[in-house]
Amino acid sequence: MGYTPIKDWLYFSRRERKGIVLLIAAIVLMPIVSTLGRHLYSGAGIDSERVKKEAALFNERLSQSTETPAPPERFGARPLTAEGLRPRPFDPNHLSKDEWEAMGLPSYLSEIIGNYLSAGGNFRYKDDLSKIYFMSRELYEVLEPYILLPDRPVSVGSISRQNVSQGKGEPRPGTMAPGSEPQPALIDINLADSMAFRRLRGIGPVFARRIVRYRELLGGYHRIDQLMEVYGMDSIRYGQIRDYLFVSPDHVRKLDLNQAGFAELIRHPYLDRETVTAILNLRRQHGPFESAADIRQSHLIDQANWERIAPYLSAGGSE
Repeated sequence: MGYTPIKDWLYFSRRERKGIVLLIAAIVLMPIVSTLGRHLYSGAGIDSERVKKEAALFNERLSQSTETPAPPERFGARPLTAEGLRPRPFDPNHLSKDEWEAMGLPSYLSEIIGNYLSAGGNFRYKDDLSKIYFMSRELYEVLEPYILLPDRPVSVGSISRQNVSQGKGEPRPGTMAPGSEPQPALIDINLADSMAFRRLRGIGPVFARRIVRYRELLGGYHRIDQLMEVYGMDSIRYGQIRDYLFVSPDHVRKLDLNQAGFAELIRHPYLDRETVTAILNLRRQHGPFESAADIRQSHLIDQANWERIAPYLSAGGSE
């Protein structure tokens, strides 16, 4: 029998025949399995009633979040009520902490107001005071007649037709005029918790936690523009919230260069391994630092690095 190329070309070994059978089976079964899978998963559906309940609960919490929050426990604060207030005519731009407390304001609230003014803040209109974080509506309504500042100018369209027809002026603080948005409180970024930051436009729970977490790593903010260092913060979002923020630098936590070890220093975002090693070598070679500026002996710490880290350093009792 002679050579037949076609027959040899069509010849498959036993192993190859098994592979062809498996391939054909896979091709046939693939659309069947896909159709069956869609049929099984389509039966799961969406629990629309549960979704509605979750949405209603979320909206309820959202509406509650516009209320003045209770002071954090770290202030040792009593509830904010108008009871015990002894107001007199005053300009909030020129009142000392003791004068605020003499009118009956709690010490932590007078401290926040003082920090806001010290950071360059200013009250232009009466209702600016209502935006201070922890200033309740009840307190403000008692103080408002005594504030020696003008009312905020009323813009066209900010008053409802009902108010105009009744001859009323600008809506009271905490109320919403048609087409307007609630104004967030003025926030001290070194004292505010994550819920306070979430009241700002463009700041959700994730960003709020990042801001607080980065503050803890730093030991506190000493400039507002340090928020630009928070992961994901951009100039647009920062520009939206900048006018509602101030900072009290006296709440910055400092590292004692004569006591801190490698593990404590390396945790600070502004110190890398090489810089920390250089600082510890200087301390070991020359003894305790007389001032934080002594670390500038290291060539790794130039002027820019020093200005960045200086607010977070001290030399213990020597300074």
